[in-house]
Amino acid sequence: VEVDPASSRSYFVTATSNGCSSVAEIPIIVPTNISVQANEDVVEGCEGGIVTLSISANGEALEYQWYKDGEIIDGAVDYGYSIADANESHNGDYTCVVSNRCYSEESSVISLQLISSPEAGFLYVINGLEVEFLNSSENADSYLWQFQGGGTSTQTDPVYTFPAPDVYFVRLTAYNNCGDSEADDYIDLTGINDEVYQAILLHPNPNNG
Repeated sequence: VEVDPASSRSYFVTATSNGCSSVAEIPIIVPTNISVQANEDVVEGCEGGIVTLSISANGEALEYQWYKDGEIIDGAVDYGYSIADANESHNGDYTCVVSNRCYSEESSVISLQLISSPEAGFLYVINGLEVEFLNSSENADSYLWQFQGGGTSTQTDPVYTFPAPDVYFVRLTAYNNCGDSEADDYIDLTGINDEVYQAILLHPNPNNG
């Protein structure tokens, strides 16, 4: 028996012998055209973390194959592709080719952009009791300065006036979406008379957090 279905369906065949009959179901799958769409155009992730890229596809009997920068990724044969312990080498453009026996369709590009963890650091310039802080942090987008005595600032490069000659503890916390980092130092203002101008001194902060 030859059939030519326009869509997937099942046929039932009845076999009869010596007055006995048996029915068997025969499913016929007819592949349909494929539609595929990337779920995100840009995926941001944290270095050292797990990053997942995914697409949405419609069709029957679908198979998947992921590519990075045009090169096939071995074993990446599902609608989602996960990267464990992601690092800088994983940055790039990804696509997924979805196919069945009759059709093949490639997704739009998904760009993976990994973010490094922040690294806090700072220098400072002393002028009397006034100290100018110079932020040398990397990979950070927000900051919290804490000055001994209760003062705080969220500026990138704050200028802070301490109340009297003394040794003061200062901490900088640098943040981004992947975490935070701290750097701290002691600012020695002993022996400074705030009525006498002190030459500007540049002090590197030895603590990188």
